[in-house]
Amino acid sequence: MSDEGTVQATELNCVRRLRGNALIKRFLFLLKFLLLAFCCVACTAQQMSSKEICPATMEIEKGGRRVCLNAKKWTGDYIPTDIRPLFVEAPGEVEIKMTKPRPWHDQSAPYWVDNERIMVSVNSYKGWTAGVDELSKVLIFNVDTGDVEETPYRGHVRCLSPEGALLLEEKPSRSSKSRKYGDTSPREEYFLKGQLGETLARYSVIYPSKEKWGINEYTCRHVNDSGDEIPPGRFLRKGDGFIAWPDPFHREYLNRLLDENWKVVDVFKEVGLCNTLYTPDYLPWLNKYFAFTSVGNTQGGYCPGGSKYGWLISATGVETKELPALFQAAATFGHGLVGNGRNYWARRGQYISTGYIQERPNLLAGLYWQDEKTGLTKRVLKQDFRLDHLSPNGCRSFNDDVILELCTKGD
Repeated sequence: MSDEGTVQATELNCVRRLRGNALIKRFLFLLKFLLLAFCCVACTAQQMSSKEICPATMEIEKGGRRVCLNAKKWTGDYIPTDIRPLFVEAPGEVEIKMTKPRPWHDQSAPYWVDNERIMVSVNSYKGWTAGVDELSKVLIFNVDTGDVEETPYRGHVRCLSPEGALLLEEKPSRSSKSRKYGDTSPREEYFLKGQLGETLARYSVIYPSKEKWGINEYTCRHVNDSGDEIPPGRFLRKGDGFIAWPDPFHREYLNRLLDENWKVVDVFKEVGLCNTLYTPDYLPWLNKYFAFTSVGNTQGGYCPGGSKYGWLISATGVETKELPALFQAAATFGHGLVGNGRNYWARRGQYISTGYIQERPNLLAGLYWQDEKTGLTKRVLKQDFRLDHLSPNGCRSFNDDVILELCTKGD
């Protein structure tokens, strides 16, 4: 090829490159324009939707940015707009107190002696550690002052009733006579019973045996449930009757409250797919029992709304207590919103504690109080706090090193 041809070819390639670069620039410019237009449209749509479905009382802030939600399309990142107005934040309704440091690390479940002191079993205390076959020490701890009283009792505290009936089990935490797996031979277990402050009587129970022994946690006594005349169920305190579970051979029978003559006093009509009748808690300040429900317990298509009821029980009848609308509505959104929990009954009424699923905090995690005077559901703590150990007056709950004061001066 001549020099002239080479020059022409080079010029042609340059022209083609310039045209290609121009086309790329035009394409990039058009792409930027389209992206800008899309952002503007999306922004306008969000502002319009905010005006339509997000009144000022339902605005949700995240990182200083106003976000509007369509309640029918909840993504799990925010509390839906039709749920948020169903409760108010009220942290001032309860008071959190830390107890004095305890001179032990491990303990049994706590039992209230009175409204200031709890009883526990411990395996270490002030340099002492229980050896093999050695029984635990029984201590009384004042949660207000931190004072510790070492009792003369030894064993594992199994029960302490409001009237002071005490039941201990003589079972060391480490035993040299441990049973081998699969051993079904009869075994004898030893217990101590009596009134707190008095000498306890020792007795034994043999398992397995013809008698079916269980502990009545309301009276701290072993009871024999093996009689043919006794239906499956649970004894309450003397004079309060018996809660009978459904008879598997008579499907028409429901959970029933029976008197001491085995006559039906009341029927738990709400128990079914959504609700289970759990063992009731005795409430000394009311002389009643409260059977809780499992918050967030759904059964798929059979029970999408979850459980709804708890029950206040006395010797004369049963009073149904419904969960607040907040938890009935939240249950339909699944565990990511309401989590799992349960309800309690304290002096000021119904409390609901809901918390975590697989160590992930839920949007409605916390402790709630249903204010029956105003009808408001109030979140008093933003973290779940179980009220399993309520004081005899129904005003305090003990959990690890924390005391939660539930009552005000007017209560």
